[in-house]
Amino acid sequence: MTDKERKGPFEGLNTKPKTKKGWQAWNRKYALAFLHDQLDRVSVSATKKNYVLSLFNKWEMKFRKELTDKIICETYAGEEGNMTTAYCSELREDHINSIAQYVACALCDGGGKENIARIRNFLKMQTVSSIGERMELRFFGGNPVYFNVYVDCLKDIDIADVFFIIEFDFMLAYREKWKIWTKKISERFLNDLKRDVLFDMPNSVIKTTVGNAIGLREFEINIKASQDDLRLKALQCTPPSFIKRFSKP
Repeated sequence: MTDKERKGPFEGLNTKPKTKKGWQAWNRKYALAFLHDQLDRVSVSATKKNYVLSLFNKWEMKFRKELTDKIICETYAGEEGNMTTAYCSELREDHINSIAQYVACALCDGGGKENIARIRNFLKMQTVSSIGERMELRFFGGNPVYFNVYVDCLKDIDIADVFFIIEFDFMLAYREKWKIWTKKISERFLNDLKRDVLFDMPNSVIKTTVGNAIGLREFEINIKASQDDLRLKALQCTPPSFIKRFSKP
């Protein structure tokens, strides 16, 4: 990558920040550079690239307006009680950055109409109006520490992509309308999840007990991926141009 290519809106990714504010700006730049480079990698037309970017930008604007600090405290982190404005802002930014990276990974399936429609549908579901209405998947212990998404079913998301992005320790799954988990439904959910994860990361270890979820609203699942699987996933998902952004001048 030339100095000219390294500069521009994503300049500075090859330099680690020294302050918390600097890291926040760096993380934002990282997520958007990943998305832009992935669009270039899948060789979509300028028109289609602008369309995908407009989908994300419109979603982000709407999401920022509706995800207020009050909603974050009551819903996203209600178990921790009242939270500072700074913490709410950090959680909001982390979430938006993670969604941008997820969209970038989803583009690995190509820039065809079907995949773009799938991405558009996914973004539409990531809204405050989905709280308590759709299935919710919460991911803990990664980077960021907390991330959640809303889907109608597991086919709407690639869990392996989420793991690649944040490397979470465990996830909690909630059914639509906070319905309790039954034996039949939890077994079907777990089988679908294993099929999804093991397709991309065949050496993963998925630990849970269906019986522990029966009669409850949450279903806890632990996923451990091998370093070999993660390296292969990185090769599949990461554009070469994005990697070059981190090289020294």
